[in-house]
Amino acid sequence: MATHPKGWKFLDEVWNARLEPYEDGYFDPYFDGLLYLFSLMHLSGKYQIITPQAN
Repeated sequence: MATHPKGWKFLDEVWNARLEPYEDGYFDPYFDGLLYLFSLMHLSGKYQIITPQAN
């Protein structure tokens, strides 16, 4: 979706981000992993809301 060099730099940094504990040792792989997953879906342009079909 991004064609500007800054956009690609940002995308590369998100893609290569490491999920690591915070400085205080807190780490929640479930919540942090979901945020990471949703951010990648959003950046890919494939994040869609699927609504029920009307009968």
